[in-house]
Amino acid sequence: MRIRWFINATQWIVLSLSMLFPVSSYSDNKTLSVAIPNDGYAPYIIIENNRIFGILVEPLQLAAENIGVKLTYKFLPEKRSFEMLNRNLVNARMESSLYEKIDE
Repeated sequence: MRIRWFINATQWIVLSLSMLFPVSSYSDNKTLSVAIPNDGYAPYIIIENNRIFGILVEPLQLAAENIGVKLTYKFLPEKRSFEMLNRNLVNARMESSLYEKIDE
């Protein structure tokens, strides 16, 4: 059952990525930068021995590989990653539930 959920989630992420980031728009630069909370957010984002994994990271990485996009991860405080996303300095960000939403 768990494997089936993972496969369905992965297929959904691949479809979502392909709609949000058409591969043709990354023909010259097929790299997306993703901001990650400095301390991770287990079990979703786990940082251990210079390795990033978790139930959010692994399907995202697989989906990116399937559409030919390389992901680079930037370890940032969540408030800074929010600001960098708004300024187009990163392409995406992951946040924890501990993050307090910023009033715009």
